[in-house]
Amino acid sequence: MASPGSAINGPSVMGVQGSWRSLFAAESSSRNTALRRFKTHQVDGKVEIPANILEKGVSMWSDYVVGFFVEKRLPFPMVKAAMARQWKVKGSYSISTDRELLYFKFNLDEDRKQVLEADPIFIAGKLFVIRQWSREVEAQKSKITSIPIWVKLMDLPKELWTD
Repeated sequence: MASPGSAINGPSVMGVQGSWRSLFAAESSSRNTALRRFKTHQVDGKVEIPANILEKGVSMWSDYVVGFFVEKRLPFPMVKAAMARQWKVKGSYSISTDRELLYFKFNLDEDRKQVLEADPIFIAGKLFVIRQWSREVEAQKSKITSIPIWVKLMDLPKELWTD
């Protein structure tokens, strides 16, 4: 049993106890996770992020595809399994998520294009919207309350046809 103070010592990464600070040290991984300080500027009590940092973020996220539900979000494992069944991609992809959106990063550009051009996806009867990432996609998601759905008459049972 761990002592009450052991949690304060920091995370255990691959069995090695360390400090949280050690996770962000320059030599902690092959990826650059070192934290860097930059000068901030406040306007009306809000920090303005320097344009060069914003552009770096836009460049990094521009290859991502974003997915979301119009209604209540379904559990992540269900969505992940549905995407694995639905998408027949040649390469691989990674999934990141926040409270409302799922972010997909494809290692092949042709897979990303294929997913963006595919038919609408329904998971457990709920529409899962796929869009190319953009600065506006998160704001647009909150504004979508309904989506028009077109149905070919021939796809409906004859009893539902109207003159």
